[in-house]
Amino acid sequence: MRRRYGRCEPERRGRSSWFILFFLLIAIFFFNYFGRKLGQVSNPPFPVDVALYDHEGRLRHLRFSRGFTVVVLVSRGCSPCERQIEELKRLDMGWAKWMVIFLDGPVPKGMGEGFFSVHPKDVERLVEALGVERVPITFIVDSSGLIRRRIEGYIDASDLEAFLRVVKRYGI
Repeated sequence: MRRRYGRCEPERRGRSSWFILFFLLIAIFFFNYFGRKLGQVSNPPFPVDVALYDHEGRLRHLRFSRGFTVVVLVSRGCSPCERQIEELKRLDMGWAKWMVIFLDGPVPKGMGEGFFSVHPKDVERLVEALGVERVPITFIVDSSGLIRRRIEGYIDASDLEAFLRVVKRYGI
């Protein structure tokens, strides 16, 4: 009795698997490309028209420098907020600056540069625009004012540096 092996030739099987692999790669590329374009939610801008006061009580306008700025919203008497401020002081990166914004009153005495408070009439608008539900909350903002990353709660300096490196490298 003779067996027939003509139906599944190895060359034909190889060609069809390459075609399927090629089709899957093209489909993945198009879904990634067009999915980002059509369904992508753009990063919201940080509200720059908020009246801020520095540690000396002078009115300042919010400007973002080259690179990235770490903006942390805190309140007075909050222990995670105090720990977050200490971690920010440890952050030592030449291409990233930081600022702390107090939501519930003037800047406490002895804080120095990089600490601001929000004018009482702008607090509600700032909280609504950024969707703040609890403090501390950290934003990584690029030089054009777009929020690149939002981190709720306390984050230590090493994790914050890791977030900054990822945002700088990949722009996400």
